[in-house]
Amino acid sequence: MAQREADSEEVPDTLQDALDELRGYARDIRTARFPTLPGALQRYMSRLNREPLSTAVLQALPEVDFRLWYGEAGSRDAMGADPLNWPTSIHERTALQAKLLQCIVDDEIRLLDHLLAFHRTSNEFTSYAVDFVEQTFVPFHRDLSLILSRNHQRDDEAVNTGRQPAQGSYVDKDRRHELAAVETDRFDLKRLVNLCDELNLCYRQDCHHAVAALTRSLLDHVPPIFGVSTFSEVANNYGGSKSFKKSMGHLDRSARNIADSHLHTQIRRTEALPTRTQVNFSQDVDVLLSEIVRILRNVNRQT
Repeated sequence: MAQREADSEEVPDTLQDALDELRGYARDIRTARFPTLPGALQRYMSRLNREPLSTAVLQALPEVDFRLWYGEAGSRDAMGADPLNWPTSIHERTALQAKLLQCIVDDEIRLLDHLLAFHRTSNEFTSYAVDFVEQTFVPFHRDLSLILSRNHQRDDEAVNTGRQPAQGSYVDKDRRHELAAVETDRFDLKRLVNLCDELNLCYRQDCHHAVAALTRSLLDHVPPIFGVSTFSEVANNYGGSKSFKKSMGHLDRSARNIADSHLHTQIRRTEALPTRTQVNFSQDVDVLLSEIVRILRNVNRQT
């Protein structure tokens, strides 16, 4: 198969054209053996880093702390060759996989070292590269194509209907990074971080029912961090500042009631749909998440 020129000046007319072109580079990787795999990865990532794909990827995938995640994965026994523990969130998982491929292409992570650490499935060296392609690259390309195609379809629908997706984030990106960076043995924060990512995704796409439901899920998820079993106890009994109590009371009463009204109301002859304003409790949620970060950091200092 003739090698493609990744540095060509020709730019596909549409995102779908670019995805179709990227599929060809993906086929090159699937048929590559270890000696030709680095070059195939280089061509694939070079195409992914050009327009219109580069902007689409930047908008679709969340920011992730790849070095922290990979460092924890790489701390295993060097003789173990255990598979990587990817997140369940498709967006976070795909973002981490994209960072991994870029680090390999940039030689920040040696491909051979990575294969030995995580893809040593037999005594045959050639099988390591095959396992890497099938277990990491193929799922990554599949999920990335799915995410970008869905986003492109939503954008087209928004243009056709005159309805533009909401801008900005529900959970502040810096707060999300603070939360993801907290190290604690007391609680596993993966689901909480995932809820934050899904809130941002739904908020940007004006999925107001989902935002209301996810906000309630977040409130129900965090009470053990405060040493209680329900969020009402957080709002009423936790010994925080007066402003914190006010924000938590607002979440407990208003956010919960709004979510209940949309989750449990049966079909009627006429309906009033939720709006972005109605489900936006982002400021109070940020107050809640900041207190969670403070609590967990304080516990780590004490231990």
